Amino acid sequence: MANPETIIKSLSKFRFEQEQIQRQAKNKQLKELRPVLFDDKNDPFIGNPNGKHVVVEFIDYNCGYCKALSPTLAEFVESRSRSKSDH
Repeated sequence: MANPETIIKSLSKFRFEQEQIQRQAKNKQLKELRPVLFDDKNDPFIGNPNGKHVVVEFIDYNCGYCKALSPTLAEFVESRSRSKSDH
């Protein structure tokens, strides 16, 4: 009771450690799922097949937000394709 800052520091350290454990678990899971997300040759794609960056889109065709994003994503890919061909 004389040093409440010790409890606060301890809780802060515990929270940080728990976040690190969760981050490591997520990274491990992403590493395991990488082939499924990025390497399936049957998945449709747009853009440069040898590009440095990959965007994986999860879409629900009945979702208004997903439909609204589609033109923006297409515009982004097109702008990246134009900027690469300009060099």
